[in-house]
Amino acid sequence: MRILDWLRGKKAPQSASAGEHKEKKGEDFSDLVRSPLSANLCSDSESIFLPALQLAVTKINSGDMEGLEALRNAIRYRAKNRRVKFYRPGVVLMSGDDADNYFNAQDDLRKMIAQKALLDDVERSGQLIYRTQNIAGFDELVKIVRELLAEGRLSDAWCIQLIQNEITSTAKLGT
Repeated sequence: MRILDWLRGKKAPQSASAGEHKEKKGEDFSDLVRSPLSANLCSDSESIFLPALQLAVTKINSGDMEGLEALRNAIRYRAKNRRVKFYRPGVVLMSGDDADNYFNAQDDLRKMIAQKALLDDVERSGQLIYRTQNIAGFDELVKIVRELLAEGRLSDAWCIQLIQNEITSTAKLGT
C-alpha cells in the first residue's frame, strides 16, 4: 500500500493465508492474457516469447505501465495464481544465519529450479534471483537460463526472465 493511499484513508488489501494463495483447479485465467503482449509472454516458443519480452522492457523503459502489467500478468498466468506476491528488494541488515542464507541464494535458486518450484512462491523465487544477481552477477543468471534452455526447459528459463525483469522494472518505474 502506498503512503498516499493510506493518507487518503484507503485500506490495505487483506493478504490471503498461505493455504488460500492458489486458485481453484480448473479456474479460467484467460482474462490475465487478454492483451497480445501478455499472451505472447505466456508462450513457450522462443520466437514469440523473446520479442514480447523485448517489447515489454522497451515499454517499461519509456515509462509505459503496460509493459510491467504484461510481465505481472504473464507471471500470474503461468503460476495459475491471481494473488501472486512479488519480491520487493530493500535495505537488508543481517548477521549470522541471515548472512549465510543470503550467500546461499544461488544454491537455493538451483534447488528451487530442480524441484520445478519457481512459480510455487514467486516472492521467494524473486528474492533468490535478486540475491544471486547481486552476489554472483548478472552473468550467473544468464548462465542458469542458458543451462535451462540447453535442457529444453524453456518455461523455467522464461519464468526466471519474467521475474527478474519484473523486479528491475518495478524499481525503474517506482511502483
